[in-house]
Amino acid sequence: MPSRPERIPIPWPQRWETIRERAIPAICFVATAAACAWLWRAQSSMAPLVVGHVYGDVVEVRSPVDGRLLMAGGDSSAATPTLARIERDAVCARVARGDDAAQVVEVVAPLSGVISGPPAPTGQFLSKGDVILTITSGVPKYIVCSFPESAPAPPRPGEPVAVRSKAPGAEWVRSTIQAVGPAVETRPPRTPDVVVPETGWPVRVALPAEHEFAAGATVEVRFLPSNRK
Repeated sequence: MPSRPERIPIPWPQRWETIRERAIPAICFVATAAACAWLWRAQSSMAPLVVGHVYGDVVEVRSPVDGRLLMAGGDSSAATPTLARIERDAVCARVARGDDAAQVVEVVAPLSGVISGPPAPTGQFLSKGDVILTITSGVPKYIVCSFPESAPAPPRPGEPVAVRSKAPGAEWVRSTIQAVGPAVETRPPRTPDVVVPETGWPVRVALPAEHEFAAGATVEVRFLPSNRK
């Protein structure tokens, strides 16, 4: 009966070379995947801190007739500066019906607030329904901010946030997200202390029940970890 051939021992340097070529890449792959998963979970659990802005109701004042704009915002000689104050039921525009300067239609402000955008220029011919100016109420209604584009996923309506004013020593108060925009947007800086455009998902946050925020104020918004599945 023929004898079984004797196994030739493999030298350890050659064995180590085989391990290095086969096992080490697999170990590195598993370690990298585990590290990526850990970083993803860590980033997902972070609470991003962003700058938000308090808004009031916004109303567009439109021309009730076809005609030429004689005055917008209370000054017939020049465009009213943005953020000029205007009271409810005050005359905020005058429009000459058609080309007849004798038939003037006065337009009154539907609410008290500030003119939040440049009005239409005096002398411009308007069609019925054209926007003359925009008024933003001085009564705070909600907060708008941008959720960072670099985050793993956008927030969802109903998720918790914390809000505080930028005054020294201000305390955090809890609130919730009302709505989230469908796509990432870039919004220009709105205050002197925010010089970089804000890029991210636009988020509307409810005003906390206990707050002292004025319309136009800048606040800090912290997105809190949620229990989403």
